[in-house]
Amino acid sequence: MTGDVDGMEIPVSVPVADVEAADRLASDEIKDRQFVVALARGLEVLRAFTQKDNVLGKQNIAAITGLPKPTVSRLTDTLTRLGYLSYSDRLGKYQLGTAVLSLGYAALANVGVRQIARPFMQELANHAAASVSLGGRDRLGMVYVEHCRSDATVTLRRDLGSRIPVETTAMGRALLAALPRR
Repeated sequence: MTGDVDGMEIPVSVPVADVEAADRLASDEIKDRQFVVALARGLEVLRAFTQKDNVLGKQNIAAITGLPKPTVSRLTDTLTRLGYLSYSDRLGKYQLGTAVLSLGYAALANVGVRQIARPFMQELANHAAASVSLGGRDRLGMVYVEHCRSDATVTLRRDLGSRIPVETTAMGRALLAALPRR
């Protein structure tokens, strides 16, 4: 599937926002039996958590994902048992568990260009008295995978894994500019 941004067609992963969307993905977009709708729904539950919304109740998760509350209940129970979510009895809400962190670090370790680019990025950051970042596309956003700062007093402070929009950021616009025209 592709999307159109400023006249350029770019590949887009379709978020599963509700049960009907998952069913459409299963029947319309994915013609083979390799697509697992239940897995897609579980991953959408995990994606509901952000730096801003890092503690969520089942109703919040259902509202964000569009999934029915009974489905959210089963998924949160399963994800909690597996360590991907942790539940706070005091708050009656969930947050991402350490199993998600281990996946994130494993994924980050597999981005080999980080180790190659880091010394050059740091040299550029020091020379320009600025921040230099490396990111990858995730749907219609970008995710920081490496970041170097200079000694300047005012620099961008983003953590690895931070998400930013494609259309309104320098990193996102750089990606769009590098895409081939179709």
